[in-house]
Amino acid sequence: MKVTSVFSMLFLFLLLGMISLTTFVYAAGAEDLPFISDALKSNPEFSKNLTQMYNIINENFPSNLTLPSKYQGIIIRGEGSTLTEKQLFSFAKNSYPVFNQFTEVTVGSVVPSEIIKQSNTTLILIGGPSQNKITDYVEQHEEVTYVAELPNVGIVKMFRIKHGADVLVLSDLKGYENMRMEGIENSPLVALGIPPKYVPPVATAVSLVLLAFLPNLLTALTGFLKVYAAGFLKSKAKEGKKPSELIDKGTKILGFTIRLREFVALVIGAIVYGLAVSYTFKGFKIDFLLVFYAIAFATILYYARTLMRMLFERIYKLRSEFHVWKSGCGICWISAILGNTLQTTGYELEDATPENQGKLAKMKAFIILITMVLGIALFVANFVHPTKTLQLFRMIASGLALTEIMPIKPMPGVSIKKWNWIIWILLFLLIVPTYFLINFYL
Repeated sequence: MKVTSVFSMLFLFLLLGMISLTTFVYAAGAEDLPFISDALKSNPEFSKNLTQMYNIINENFPSNLTLPSKYQGIIIRGEGSTLTEKQLFSFAKNSYPVFNQFTEVTVGSVVPSEIIKQSNTTLILIGGPSQNKITDYVEQHEEVTYVAELPNVGIVKMFRIKHGADVLVLSDLKGYENMRMEGIENSPLVALGIPPKYVPPVATAVSLVLLAFLPNLLTALTGFLKVYAAGFLKSKAKEGKKPSELIDKGTKILGFTIRLREFVALVIGAIVYGLAVSYTFKGFKIDFLLVFYAIAFATILYYARTLMRMLFERIYKLRSEFHVWKSGCGICWISAILGNTLQTTGYELEDATPENQGKLAKMKAFIILITMVLGIALFVANFVHPTKTLQLFRMIASGLALTEIMPIKPMPGVSIKKWNWIIWILLFLLIVPTYFLINFYL
């Protein structure tokens, strides 16, 4: 077995370890993370808003209340409920012991139209419409009787269902201002029994296995497909041509090499990636405005990164060109259908001497880091002031960084690891858990 294959297997084990750590943090919840609790308690504004929430709850659930024998209290956590929401409910349970008498159920086992019609029942729904399908159903079919917004924290709503249950919703702001990830709910992995909250990391692992081995498998099965199935610089399929012969010479403008073919390839890659990310949020429901924003932002991001690369190449006298990867476009869509979109739509063909390979790798590491920093900045912006566009842009930027740091050809992670494995490990440990936390668990 080649060293690269061995490394790919070791990498997959490492990825599974990171996935386990990420999902542990999510599963642990705020109740088991006292440092989060202490930080929130020490915030005067949060404490003030929390007191307001307690007053709302106290109107319906006095602290000394005991549920009648025929009365049901049910807590339904949304599949996308966040640590902030868990913290809110943890505080509520500490102040109102009656909540400890409630039964907790998983949202996946509940039929919304049936459970809200149960009389002598109070439902506590954790998560807004984008995080809890029961909340989404109630919002669409019932009239709210009480609303309180907790600035910078969340929203509390009360619904009194005629001939049915009393419903209390506890949600952070993202629960109402962000989108549901319907592509995850439609993932074939869910049909196999994997809970939706674990689908993104599992889908990523499966997609990376495909990325590592599918091109080689296609090459072995169909020799004539190896031109684009291999899809990386070492490929000899393109009639034995060297990278220097495959890179368009382009036209010099102000000292920069402009390649029309490359700019067209960037647009194609952005369209494929933008559509795939749109599927993550809406499935096959077509939201033209969402698709437009996704493709537009992906295109701008692709071009901005290319301009950084062109500037670096001008300084160090290097040559490279973005090419559409046909097999990668297919893997991009497979990963989206599985539950987490990977940006595998293209790769950069390089022409550099062995001495310059390190410079190219340094450039790639810098661009990936800048892309991830952008993703984190968008996460912070969406956390403070949630919007659908910020949520979408965050996933596009951070997803690009996640895919490119992978040490699987033709991703840049391969050359970065070869250049400086310590830098690669640091970037990997920063990007992988951060990506899952900011997109799915925080």
